Amino acid sequence: MQGSKMLRGALATLGVASLLALSACAGDDGTTTEPSASTPSSSAAPSSSTPPEPKKATPEGPAQNLVPPELPEEAEEFSEEGFKAFIEYWYEAASYGIATGDDSYVSQVSDEGCSGCTRILNMIENIGQGGSEQWIVGGEMQATDIIAKLHGGQGENQTAYFTLRKFAGDAYGKDGLLDGGDNVLKDGVVKFEFDASYENGAWLATRTAARN
Repeated sequence: MQGSKMLRGALATLGVASLLALSACAGDDGTTTEPSASTPSSSAAPSSSTPPEPKKATPEGPAQNLVPPELPEEAEEFSEEGFKAFIEYWYEAASYGIATGDDSYVSQVSDEGCSGCTRILNMIENIGQGGSEQWIVGGEMQATDIIAKLHGGQGENQTAYFTLRKFAGDAYGKDGLLDGGDNVLKDGVVKFEFDASYENGAWLATRTAARN
């Protein structure tokens, strides 16, 4: 995530059920006739739909129907395990943004003053500007071996240390690999540290940086 080059150019059933109302009809002779049986309408059967299959980006086209990241309940706790779960989610959200150009999930859990977060958000924004004309193949990030120790109370910055696994990402367009688009996101394993504060029942990233 740290120091990634910006892309060149503009990397930029409802089913409705029918109800049949049957009523008795009085005949001219005062007798009551039984209602005739009705054949159920085929339209009364509830329709079902299958969610579209998620597809990762390939050199032939951008990602489609990816499932957005979901903040786990554990990541809402003020605990060491909650802190770890939050960090894992943060990088899932960042990876989703790189794949789709949608930075909303990671921005919601990042403080405006977090410079490392801003670099990721700017990169996602640049990717998103390309719409369906340019996209990234690869570029995922994953936090592993997280060590999180709480010090102080809520509202104070907490620091975690971990290994960040970055996967190479290439930039493609409708005509193929973009000029200079190979390995625009670098592959690597980096020792990282991550600060976040916990307030009002939620974590917020405040700093991300490589460890010396």
